[in-house]
Amino acid sequence: MAFVALYDANVLYPGSLRDLLVRLGQSGLFQAKWTEQILDETFAAIVRDQPKLEDKLARTRQLMNDAIADVTVAGYQPLIASLDLPDPDDRHVLAAAIACNAQVIVTANLRHFPDADLEPLNIEARSPDEFVTNVLELAPARVVSIVKDQARALTRPEMTFEALSVRTPRTPSRGRATTGRRRNTTTAWIPVIRRSAEQDDGAQMTRDSREQVGTTGTRSDGQTHVCPGRSTKPA
Repeated sequence: MAFVALYDANVLYPGSLRDLLVRLGQSGLFQAKWTEQILDETFAAIVRDQPKLEDKLARTRQLMNDAIADVTVAGYQPLIASLDLPDPDDRHVLAAAIACNAQVIVTANLRHFPDADLEPLNIEARSPDEFVTNVLELAPARVVSIVKDQARALTRPEMTFEALSVRTPRTPSRGRATTGRRRNTTTAWIPVIRRSAEQDDGAQMTRDSREQVGTTGTRSDGQTHVCPGRSTKPA
């Protein structure tokens, strides 16, 4: 069964983080989930803070729902009344996580989802920073490629990979309230991605150099020769 992660409304609010989480959800590394109620909360908050964006958000919402197969959770409402959380308004999120068999709720409000309430359900709340770090550890090359693609897609303004890494919002990370076992990974994934990207770029530069210059070899008569690499010019 695929690993399932439910996104809370607050992690879908910041544009760059929302884009990253949707792109990760398309990767096939896990199954991303949300509900229409979660999206209602997300876009209501965006409109409240940025009213000028209201006309564009319907299309954004449709694109999000179309971007990831089987992303929307339904049928969770009957579970809400039986749940207990510090903020009763968050119960619909936990109910959706139960309904879709999610192992993780990705949320910026970790204190609203105490371990004592989630552990009996085999669900864990993680900050987006923790979650991205976990996915990065699972498939570093894939995540680096996703972040690079995201940076290349941003044209208003144009965004470099490094600038995007800084721009992506980071959320406070609490330790486990009862055991203290969770380490703080608030900014951990950003330098890891940068290092991975630098290594990837270095390897690509080496490959490109070999293709342009050729590979040195030795003929049977002992003379050195150059094996021409593939042409880098368009056909």
